[in-house]
This record gives sequence, C-alpha cells and structure tokens, in this order.
Amino acid sequence: MVMRYNEPLYRPPAEANSLIFQAAYECPNNTCTFCAMYKEKKYRERDPIDTKTVETYQANIKFKLGIENASELSRYAIQWVQSSSPNT
Repeated sequence: MVMRYNEPLYRPPAEANSLIFQAAYECPNNTCTFCAMYKEKKYRERDPIDTKTVETYQANIKFKLGIENASELSRYAIQWVQSSSPNT
C-alpha cells in the first residue's frame, strides 16, 4: 500500500521514520501568531473512504499474520526488523 501524503508534511524529528496517516490536512486552528506552517492552506478532513481503505488493509494484514491487536503487530514488526538486520 502506498501512502499519499499532502505536502508539505510537518512532523517532529523523532517521527521521521514513522508511518503517518493524515486524518486531516493542514491546521484546524491556523491562527497562532508564532506559526506560519499552514497560512496559505485551508483545513480540511480526509475523505472517509480513504480511512476505510486503510482499515481494510489493516484487517487483511492482521488476518494473514494471525494477529489480534496493535500490540501483537508491533511485537511482530520488531521481531521482523531484528531478524532482517544484517549486524544485530
């Protein structure tokens, strides 16, 4: 599944490698005097059909891996990364 991001995408450096699902675009407040991130853009929510698509993919992945919840998915992902790393 390819995630389509609405650019520019602002996030903290600690989240640089995280998968982000944009449930909404831009900033709902957009009136902060100290922030110029989204001054040129209007806030809007993502199409609910996109959200349902992600939920469907998530359900299919969990079914194929025999996983019940997000904790198990995280544990599986960590084990997979550790087993795939060449020098661990």
